[in-house]
Amino acid sequence: MKKNLLGLAVVSAVLFAQAASAQEFDNRWYLSGTAGVLITDDDRGVSNSELLGVGIGKRLTENFALDVAVDRAVPSIDINPISGDQDWFLHSANVTARYYFTEDGRNWSPYIAAGLGGFRHHEHRNSGVNVPGQGPGYGGERIGWNAGAILGVGMETDRRKRVDLRLEAGARMDND
Repeated sequence: MKKNLLGLAVVSAVLFAQAASAQEFDNRWYLSGTAGVLITDDDRGVSNSELLGVGIGKRLTENFALDVAVDRAVPSIDINPISGDQDWFLHSANVTARYYFTEDGRNWSPYIAAGLGGFRHHEHRNSGVNVPGQGPGYGGERIGWNAGAILGVGMETDRRKRVDLRLEAGARMDND
C-alpha cells in the first residue's frame, strides 16, 4: 500500500512538473502604478492635470490580462479671475482588460486595452461664479458618480523580471 502511494506521488510530481514547465507566461499577481497626464476637453474650461493611481492585476493567459485600479486627478476650473481657480476632484475605480500581441524573441509587447468603471466627481463652486453651461450665479457643491469606459493602446516590456514598464495612451469617457 505504501509503495502504491509513493509511486502515485512520484508519477503525480512528474506530470505536474511537465505541465508547469509548459507554461511560458508569467501568471503571478502584480502591482501597477499610474503616473500620467489627464488631458481634458475644452467644454468646461477645465485645465489638464496630473493623474496618479495604483492597481493590481494578473496575466490570465499569455495574451490576456485583467487589472483593477483606482486613480485620482485634480484639474482646476478656470472660472473667476478674482477669487481664482477651483479644484475639481476626479476619482475612478475601474476594471481593465488588456490583450497583448506577443511574439517569441521580442522583449516588449504592444497591447490594446478596454475597461469599465465608476468615476466620482467632487466639485466646490463659489457663489456668483459664471460656469460655462450653467449660467451666472451658479454656486455650491456638486458630488456624484458616473459610469464610464476606458479605451487605450500601449506597450509593455518583458514580464519575466521583477520590474517592467508599461506605456499607455488612452481615452476615458464618462457621463458627467
